[in-house]
Amino acid sequence: MSRSLRETGENRKPAGRGGAALAGAPISWTLPVQLLPSGRRLAASARGVFFSRAGKPARRASSSIAEPAATGGGEEKALSTVGLASQGTGRCAGPQAGQGLGVVARSRRLRCHLGFARAVGGHWAPLTQQWAAGVSLGRVQLGSASSADYVKHNKIDPKDYTFSGLKNETVGRLPGKVAGQQFVIQDCENCSIYIFDHSATITIDDCVNCQIFLGPIKGSVFFRDCKDCKCIVACQQFRTRDCRKLEVFLCCATQPIIESSTGMKFGCFQYYYPELALQFKDAGLSIFNNTWSNIHDFTPVSGENNWGLLPETAVVQDYVPLPSSEELKAVRISTDATKSIVPITRGRRQKSSDESCLAVFFAGDYTTANARKLIDEMTGKGFQLVQTKEVLMKAEDAHRVFQQHASEFIPLLEKGPVVALEFNGDGAVEGCQSTINEVFSGTKVFVSESKASASQDVDNFYNFADMQMGM
Repeated sequence: MSRSLRETGENRKPAGRGGAALAGAPISWTLPVQLLPSGRRLAASARGVFFSRAGKPARRASSSIAEPAATGGGEEKALSTVGLASQGTGRCAGPQAGQGLGVVARSRRLRCHLGFARAVGGHWAPLTQQWAAGVSLGRVQLGSASSADYVKHNKIDPKDYTFSGLKNETVGRLPGKVAGQQFVIQDCENCSIYIFDHSATITIDDCVNCQIFLGPIKGSVFFRDCKDCKCIVACQQFRTRDCRKLEVFLCCATQPIIESSTGMKFGCFQYYYPELALQFKDAGLSIFNNTWSNIHDFTPVSGENNWGLLPETAVVQDYVPLPSSEELKAVRISTDATKSIVPITRGRRQKSSDESCLAVFFAGDYTTANARKLIDEMTGKGFQLVQTKEVLMKAEDAHRVFQQHASEFIPLLEKGPVVALEFNGDGAVEGCQSTINEVFSGTKVFVSESKASASQDVDNFYNFADMQMGM
């Protein structure tokens, strides 16, 4: 179903100098909302949010989200779904009373996804009416005088976090130069762009024939109106809208979503430089949580497929060459699969064998190193790594996943998340068991007992993990 909502109200009088809005100035906004069934979810598409002040038109802000369906209906429910609230008063409520036009998100995840109110300094700031014009998703302006003061005090120049209007250039940011801030890339053509640092969110708009590397992104990366671009991206959330022919080597913690996009191709993230592992940690991303091949097409077309997978033989450097500028050459990059920070997985490619094996490492000082060591040992023997996952487990989860062996592992769950690996190939169970006995004799590891039980082990764990992570 779809409905178009319109609210018009007056802005409250600011409470002190922090509120930059003007008392009594009328504000209107329009939010066409479309709710569509998508399996167990409803997907709400905010096709356009138009802000205006004193009759002056402003540019559009828009987004697409997929959230669990809420019961009930009505305009207030639709507003809540996309993180806006009129509070039943005719006003568009800001995060704090007296600070003018703003956007309320019901959770940090929604706020991060919608991207309206995250200030450059890392604080959540309301969007007051003096900043309303020019606001669009991902292109976040500061929402109050206090936020502007914060940026000025910390000497943050927005130009340092923007690449705009470039043509035939190689540009980038070295490790430590972005340091968790937001970044904007727009209107670039025939450019090579490298962000060798972690960031909060990144938007890429109206770029053509560009090669782009984006280091770990704590929130979302949003491609809009881009075409013929080749990218390497690590992020929490991946979105595209109105894009054509993007080829992406991806690490994404949640299900990647494309909308009104065609000719999309995806491969597994494959990259290394010395600072990258710490940047993943700073961005709150696990190298083991990568759903790169589990794409959700928000706007499918009957009889057509808007996306596919890159060839298994795809060479990363053929898509995104190493930087040519002297400054960026200082980053010691390797695209060798064996050195990649993110393990190379088959994802949803067809398995070569009907035999898989599940191995689970429990939290400790060497969990990541042990998991990487087992991956190296098993792939060195010719087995394929299908998927990985890092997730917290509770006692009841252990009973469901490990069944009769649960009591053996429950005491280990309190130490932190587990890391699970699925290997595939004829003899995978025996090969995994022998490797663990030889290499990890002093480490507690769950491994499938037999070929007959292994398939159920894999299903039990990854069904649990997908539910746990809201997939």
